[in-house]
Amino acid sequence: MKRILVFLITVSFALSVYAATENKDTLRVPDTRGLNSSGAVFVLEKAGFQTEIAVVSDKGKPGSVVKLLIDGKDIRPWAAAQRGTLITIGVVKESLVSVPDIIGKTVDEAENSLKQNNLQLGKTLEEESAKVKAGRIIKQKPSAGKDVEKGSKIEVVIAKQMMAKTPDLTGMEIEKAIDILGKNRMMLGDIKTEYSDAAPGKIIGQNPSAGLEVSPSTTVNIVVAKEMKVQVPSLRGRTKAEAEKYLVNAGLKLGKITERVDNQRRSGTVVSQKPSPYSKASKGTTVDIVVSKRNMVTLPNVFGLKEQDAKGKLSQLGFRVTIKTVETDMHQSGTVIKMHPSNGNFAKGSPVFLTVAKAKPRPVAVSVTNTFGAGTQPVN
Repeated sequence: MKRILVFLITVSFALSVYAATENKDTLRVPDTRGLNSSGAVFVLEKAGFQTEIAVVSDKGKPGSVVKLLIDGKDIRPWAAAQRGTLITIGVVKESLVSVPDIIGKTVDEAENSLKQNNLQLGKTLEEESAKVKAGRIIKQKPSAGKDVEKGSKIEVVIAKQMMAKTPDLTGMEIEKAIDILGKNRMMLGDIKTEYSDAAPGKIIGQNPSAGLEVSPSTTVNIVVAKEMKVQVPSLRGRTKAEAEKYLVNAGLKLGKITERVDNQRRSGTVVSQKPSPYSKASKGTTVDIVVSKRNMVTLPNVFGLKEQDAKGKLSQLGFRVTIKTVETDMHQSGTVIKMHPSNGNFAKGSPVFLTVAKAKPRPVAVSVTNTFGAGTQPVN
């Protein structure tokens, strides 16, 4: 009981001195004589010093503190010393034990090792470590090889798994994602593809999602956009404006427009396209079209020409000639007296109507015999 009282008084006084000087570099070394080594360590470290234990005598109460030393020299109780100075606690020889090396062991392994050396596992803390496997001891206090009293508690720091947040890979290409994951100590997992409006090859999804805390070496699965395929509509027979509207509705674009003479189709309409109708194409693909145009020819004036000459001239230019005749004494028979249309530019194959003069028939003279008189008289 007396020993406990002395310890409490010493601790109380030491802490009051420490409190009075805690903002200064120079401290007073508490008197720990008579305490056991554990008590002395507690008091001195609370006062701001570092400690180590050394056996300096074999006379006296085993394990009790008989002197304090700095750099191997005895110091008086309450002597001045710099904060953090290493104080050697001189104790009377007793059955001390050496602290085993428990770095790298699990908690269970460490407890067994300490038990075999008549020691106990004390306070345990956790600290992230990238080098040591989680659950393994990375620090111990006192350190291995130090002599301590039997039953002393050894404090340890246990490695815990380092956590990292998953990066946001959205919009990246695979090569960039691999680089980013590597810098975060993660790996690329499964890669899936899905049709998307996003640019092909860009990442559009990931699992785990961005911002989640995960352990190192976590694999991150991704979803990559692939080209959206659409059906190419048929544009044949449609005007340029109609074709463009159909393409926009299908997610495509109007590309190169070429004109080609085609007298069999309506001018200005699509006669062919590339890609072909009903084929599959990537969204946004351009579709080239060929639009028909007529071969325009200037209509010559064939008024007054002979029928055959006029017809031959027009037919040679590609016109389709229709002829009708009209009896008249005003024009030379067999000549063109009217044409429709009369002038202008027209596509080959356009019709031209010609009116050709035909002479009226002349009156025929008829002889009548006069039975009542001699001779004959013409009858009109």
